Amino acid sequence: MKGKGLLKLSACICLVTILIISILLPSCTKSATPVTTPAPTTPGVTTPKPTTSAPTTAKPTTPAPTPAQPAQVYKWSGQSTTGPGDIIYIIVDKWQQDIEKWSNGRFDFTLYPPGAIVKSADVLDALREGVIETANSYGGYWMGFMPEGGIEAGMPMILSNAEEATQVWYGEGGMALAREAYAEKGVYLHSICPGNEHSYWATKPITKVEDIKGLKIRAVGETANMFKELGAAVVYIPHEESFMGLQLGTVSAYATSLAVYDTFKHYEVAKYVMAPAVVPACTDDNLISLKHLNALPADLKALLTQHEGTFAWYYWWMFREYFSALKMRVLNKPGIQVVQMTPELQKEMTRIGVNILKSYGAKSARAGKLADVFINFMKKKGYIN
Repeated sequence: MKGKGLLKLSACICLVTILIISILLPSCTKSATPVTTPAPTTPGVTTPKPTTSAPTTAKPTTPAPTPAQPAQVYKWSGQSTTGPGDIIYIIVDKWQQDIEKWSNGRFDFTLYPPGAIVKSADVLDALREGVIETANSYGGYWMGFMPEGGIEAGMPMILSNAEEATQVWYGEGGMALAREAYAEKGVYLHSICPGNEHSYWATKPITKVEDIKGLKIRAVGETANMFKELGAAVVYIPHEESFMGLQLGTVSAYATSLAVYDTFKHYEVAKYVMAPAVVPACTDDNLISLKHLNALPADLKALLTQHEGTFAWYYWWMFREYFSALKMRVLNKPGIQVVQMTPELQKEMTRIGVNILKSYGAKSARAGKLADVFINFMKKKGYIN
């Protein structure tokens, strides 16, 4: 009996256990199911940017070009043989203005009248030393120490006109010889410019050799030497004293350009103008300091030297027009008489002129060669045998 009671008790305990498990099991199963909870967010919070930028690889750049430096302007001073208003000054000034334009402003010229910087006779030294850069001058000023200058200035009664002189200098080899002489003095002979002519006038007519004996005449250069050989008494006075000299009888004749006859009013006291001109082809020159020329850039140096022929032609053309008008105006003034020299006097003047030219061979070998250029030209033209 006792055994059966224990068996009933065990059965009851098992039943109760099963009931409890059945009650608890759903609850356990439910709580084991995971619950998805949204992740919390923090509104209004911004992550700060770093204060130092992250390194990046820079794109390669082309360096900015260096600003172009303004072109150097060469300020050159020049001196003329004449002052503003004179035809020579006008011609040289026009040439310098053209060079300024062709250089796009890289040249700036200032042209001064004679004596403004140096004395006319000192121009060659001033060019050599670089005191001035350019000059329009006259070879007769330095014929004492550069004999080629005397030939350049113009020989009495040698050629007939400026066209012949241009041919001798530019077509017969005269220019190359003269350039050598100037280069030795530190000067570049840019151009030789025939155009002017020298006549002579007097207070009385002169037609024959006898009229020149004892004549008091103002003359310079080889023209003075020609008159000396003809028996004249040569006197030098500056142009600014010339009117008074003629008026007072210091001189009774005067040899130079008709421009002086006009400018200084010689026609009021010296009514007789002899013809033909005693120096039919006087020449001026255009000079450049080699010191300054060689310091130029190649293009500007070429600009100056390549237009030398143009300048000489322009000078000749301008002077021809000017001189034609001058002759018409001056020689047609009331009371003026043009006196023709006899063929005998002209022939004697030419003989003396040729002998003067030949004498240059004793002064230097190069001067002798230059004289031969002229003599051979005269032979070709039939002026001498």
